[in-house]
Amino acid sequence: MEQQKKGIRDALEILEYISGICREKEIKYTLLYTSLLAAEEDVLPDWFNIVQIGLLYDDYRILMKELADNEGTFYTVTY
Repeated sequence: MEQQKKGIRDALEILEYISGICREKEIKYTLLYTSLLAAEEDVLPDWFNIVQIGLLYDDYRILMKELADNEGTFYTVTY
């Protein structure tokens, strides 16, 4: 159970980080699938440990460059 809570905390921390970059760079994004469902229902299921977002391709390239340029111990960029 504690591992699931850590997964939820990690997912939310990553989403907050990405959201901040998107605001700063004026990138539009949307939550997808379970991420959207959790946001709409205002609940986080125990199994919520991933973040799914959708972007237009040009915005995706900007975000990936920003993430790759600042990659560190908090996350690893794979695509």
